[in-house]
Amino acid sequence: MDHSSNTQCVLYLLKTYGPSLTTAQIIEHASKHPELCKGCKSGGQVITTCINLTKTGILERDTIKGGFVWKIKHE
Repeated sequence: MDHSSNTQCVLYLLKTYGPSLTTAQIIEHASKHPELCKGCKSGGQVITTCINLTKTGILERDTIKGGFVWKIKHE
């Protein structure tokens, strides 16, 4: 699994469909972009990618009933 392509996918989807998306919405939108989002097909893959982006300060995470909402952190 290529984590850098997952990162590119998540960031692209948030910039295109955001400003914030749930994990389920990321998976739904990823299916529309198979050339970019090959690795974002399951909740586990998306959550792992988003948590890594949160740890590096790129994303913020909010907890909602049934999952997470992800958004790009503003500087």
